[in-house]
Amino acid sequence: MVLNSGGASPPYLFHFTLKAKTILRMKMLVLQNTENQRGINLTAANLSHEQLQNIVTKIRDNSQKGTLTQSATLIDPLLTKETSSENSLQANEDTPNKFSSDQLTPKKLLISIKESEENEDIKLLQGAKGMYFISELYMTSEYANMLIKLEEGDNPSLMAEIVRRDCKKYPRPTNINLFHKFPFFMNKQEIEDILSDMQKHPDFQDIKSVTSFNGVKYLYSEQHMNERYAAKLADNIEYRLKG
Repeated sequence: MVLNSGGASPPYLFHFTLKAKTILRMKMLVLQNTENQRGINLTAANLSHEQLQNIVTKIRDNSQKGTLTQSATLIDPLLTKETSSENSLQANEDTPNKFSSDQLTPKKLLISIKESEENEDIKLLQGAKGMYFISELYMTSEYANMLIKLEEGDNPSLMAEIVRRDCKKYPRPTNINLFHKFPFFMNKQEIEDILSDMQKHPDFQDIKSVTSFNGVKYLYSEQHMNERYAAKLADNIEYRLKG
């Protein structure tokens, strides 16, 4: 038998070591995923049935009233005041059903809620500044996303989204007076300021306006119709309203 010179490991030993390391990494990943899932399940288990029911009831009540439920309003009352790693365990022992901010997140709360098939109507939506719960028994995700933009003050994106949707779906241009009404309640100056800002932003260059035969301003998107078609539709809408 000839020993490998120079102290180098035999080829079979290299392959064995590589295989062992691969198996070890796979086991560590499985263990990590298991621990993560256990963390989620513990959060779900530690929330009492009464707590979950109160949360679901609040979400449904708000949706029925046409309002969003910010995730923070549900989670903050369930968090411990002290969330540092060395004190969170002691805090949770002293205050049952209290969690640190990494233990109870909006997504983990949704998992807890969804453990009951009766709560399939509860949805979690992501905004630019926060996360929001709704019940689809009373509010569609499309309408909720519109409210999120309104809540977060993203009026240019909100207006553009509505105009593009109207032009694509119906198709029709959007009467500018729509934004005076519920749930927008914008005054004339606010609308003009938003449109002025949109004209300067590259994301909204497709949003244009036409005026009907009787002087009513409509907005349309060049992504879905041209000026001539938008003007014709605006006139038709006004004729029907007068008719």
